[in-house]
Amino acid sequence: MAINRIDQLQRTTAVPTAEDSQAGRQSRLELNTQSSFERGSDSDFDPANFQPTFTDDQRRQAQERFDSLPVEDQQAVEAVVTRVHLGLSGVRTGTTTVGELGAALAEGLSSYTGALNGARSLPADNRIRRGSGGSGEVTDIMIRVMGRVEDSVAQFAIDLQGKLNMKSELRTQLAEVRDMIANWPEGQDTQTLTWTSYDADPQTGKITETVHTKELTKEEAVSLQERMQAELDTISDITQMQQYELQQKYQAQQEAMQTLSEILRSMHDTMKNTIANVKAS
Repeated sequence: MAINRIDQLQRTTAVPTAEDSQAGRQSRLELNTQSSFERGSDSDFDPANFQPTFTDDQRRQAQERFDSLPVEDQQAVEAVVTRVHLGLSGVRTGTTTVGELGAALAEGLSSYTGALNGARSLPADNRIRRGSGGSGEVTDIMIRVMGRVEDSVAQFAIDLQGKLNMKSELRTQLAEVRDMIANWPEGQDTQTLTWTSYDADPQTGKITETVHTKELTKEEAVSLQERMQAELDTISDITQMQQYELQQKYQAQQEAMQTLSEILRSMHDTMKNTIANVKAS
């Protein structure tokens, strides 16, 4: 087993974030910095801080090698990967020992290595391509295990970023309504306004968007301003809670990688000592 490739496991890359597509509205978006529009400030941890352990190219190459294995070998490897993934959660909660997790990881490496070796012994026409990236069995298995952890964190980060974008837009809309009320033309009964309402469920965090266009009286505009402020308060509460939850998830991801890396180092040291003892004898 290529356990000496542990140094490859330290590569990271930042998840790119979406750029603001409404550059033409930049002057109004500057109003979003006014802290009076919401009760609290956001957590320092935002979705852009999420970093996956492996690059997209590494994951693609590992998936190509895995997909080219016979179905029965894929199933055997995936069963062990599932055990390792569950074992990581178990180590955090104390229901699984590091030794048990290490045994599951060693089994996964053995199963995957055996499948690849078997594929290389096939005739040339049936031989499995190892890919051009040069990643070894250790990296491939780590990608499959950590991929499950990171996909969950990444999806949570994407969802949270969407809510933060909604909050930013709502603050902009609130500024527009306040400006409209403050500068209401004298003698004018109504004005036309297009806005998006955000119906947020504080329990599930799900937010439903609805676009409205309506002629509003000044009294109706004041009422809309109050509703917008209430929506903003609710979304702010949700995003603050979820930013904290994202930070916890990201810390768990880092701890999982550290745990697996330490197990691999231990396996590597054990193998080196065994070889040294054999040579000495």
